[in-house]
Amino acid sequence: MVHVLLSCHDSRCTSVYEAYGALEDVAALACECGCALQIVRDLGDARDAPRPLELIRLAA
Repeated sequence: MVHVLLSCHDSRCTSVYEAYGALEDVAALACECGCALQIVRDLGDARDAPRPLELIRLAA
């Protein structure tokens, strides 16, 4: 399990997300605008993650 900060790959979109889950699941997530998300920061271990995969929108 990973805990990461993600941003939208489209430079025109300002969406930022926090995600908990398996790395392969997090890598497959997409932004609400339809573009791919990119991991911008590892926020540490997520052994106590609330669910198998959770995406939390932080900003837009």
